[in-house]
Amino acid sequence: MAIFAAEYLKMYLINVVFENNWKPDANIKGKEGQSLLEVLLNNEIQLPHDCGGVCSCSTCHIYIKEGNQWLEKIVKREMDFLKKVKNKTENSRLACQCLLVPGGKKIGVIVPEKQRLAKRKLVK
Repeated sequence: MAIFAAEYLKMYLINVVFENNWKPDANIKGKEGQSLLEVLLNNEIQLPHDCGGVCSCSTCHIYIKEGNQWLEKIVKREMDFLKKVKNKTENSRLACQCLLVPGGKKIGVIVPEKQRLAKRKLVK
């Protein structure tokens, strides 16, 4: 029972909203140490990631609406790739670089409508 409780404490609830309601909202779960890209893909929410999730492009762009403090801090490399994103805001992040850090419980993500229209080069 203690192992189950310890694992439960490392779970995150992630509320995914699709900009302009192009898809129904989703509530999914992720684990500490996973990236948001990993969590989305594991829950059948397709998101382009041309580089395979190694921070070499900007195709997995998302917005963080809440819980940014429960994600690994943004670094210069990610900021450099975010400069290439159209419609970038202060809440913009690359899903591949958003690792779930200890202590959090809830994160809100907005998937931009441009992702619906993006040419899909999905790498697993």
